[in-house]
Amino acid sequence: MKRRDVLAGLTGSAALSLSGCITTPEPCVGETWTGLGYAVRLGDIASDADGNRWSGTCALDVDFSYVSGDGPDITNAGIALYAQNGTRVGLVRIGDVTWADVSDEDRREMSCGGYQRGSTTVRRDFDVDEFPYYLGLWYEQIRTGALEHASGLTYSDGSLPQGTVSPSSWDSTLVSRDPFPPLPESDPKLGTAISAGKLVTYYRICEREEPSVVTTACCDVGVRGTLPTPNPNYVAEFRGARLTRDGTTAVVRVAVREFQRPPETTCDDGETAVLGYTVGLSFDGERPTSFELVHLSADGTEVERFEVQQ
Repeated sequence: MKRRDVLAGLTGSAALSLSGCITTPEPCVGETWTGLGYAVRLGDIASDADGNRWSGTCALDVDFSYVSGDGPDITNAGIALYAQNGTRVGLVRIGDVTWADVSDEDRREMSCGGYQRGSTTVRRDFDVDEFPYYLGLWYEQIRTGALEHASGLTYSDGSLPQGTVSPSSWDSTLVSRDPFPPLPESDPKLGTAISAGKLVTYYRICEREEPSVVTTACCDVGVRGTLPTPNPNYVAEFRGARLTRDGTTAVVRVAVREFQRPPETTCDDGETAVLGYTVGLSFDGERPTSFELVHLSADGTEVERFEVQQ
């Protein structure tokens, strides 16, 4: 089986654990894709005398495998530091991380097909005014055939420290290209006869899309739309839904949420990215025949509304 097919057939931790050379005689059997993995580490950390600032050293380890040319890369990499509620409190800029950054002594030939593998580490100091509960990769783009492993850091103790804390108090956390850390749970307000509602997906896109009704695995129906944002790295938040009095229309409220997540979306001609989203809804009775999307700013001010026919 080709290595690409093996990776495509696995998900979650099983896929992330598959790295290294295929255990077949030389040369490799079938097509081989370049691979990239990364891990965020914490070298040291300390607070000031008043406990109002935190400083230390963090590192990004990047592994490359099955490289036969330029190899994969991470564009505009950085290490983001987040508070416990998920807001970003600091960003340590690193820049591009490429195969060219791997020194000759850190490269080696793989046992099949004449491919190379290697690794490089970039260390940076940080200084923030809130406790860094999470540390994760920030990036503009990850270019690779296979994302072989990816990990950030999550503070493991139950309460925030009041004084000295060791880097061992952070656990390595498997992540993927999905935003890390996870957003804190929101509590949308659901009206009568709406049994369930959730934000299924959110993403960034450079052009606005027409609102539409789609299928979704979680719920009876999904509603997809895009809303403008003052910051392309914010996310969408599902505020709630209700049925009109005659039950024919579901009014769905979606707002900008001031949480910054990678990647940093860049658009042509200086256009600002907009937030795309899908909201899933389930109903106790018959589904409504139309949906009204109400878009809100972060403070709850209505920005626009659209009607979508099923």
